[in-house]
Amino acid sequence: MIYTLTLNPALDITIATNVINKDSINKTKLRSVSAGGKGFNTSRGLNCLKTGNTAIAFCGGLFSDDMKKLLEEEKIRSRLIPIKNSIRVNI
Repeated sequence: MIYTLTLNPALDITIATNVINKDSINKTKLRSVSAGGKGFNTSRGLNCLKTGNTAIAFCGGLFSDDMKKLLEEEKIRSRLIPIKNSIRVNI
């Protein structure tokens, strides 16, 4: 069993737009939301290689439930350690 560690996990949100207008409101579309962090990426790679692993991360705040759900959807076995502070959000 391999354990990966993500010390600073993030919720990665990818958006897209067709055009960017200066001094105007620019409309975007949501492309994807994923669990971000080096340990999670390593666990993804190990899953592709069919190698047993568990991703360990410190996770708290408003988006901790979202992070847990995203990892479950990707079938990444995880152990999220609850913390008081919120995880990062990258857009």
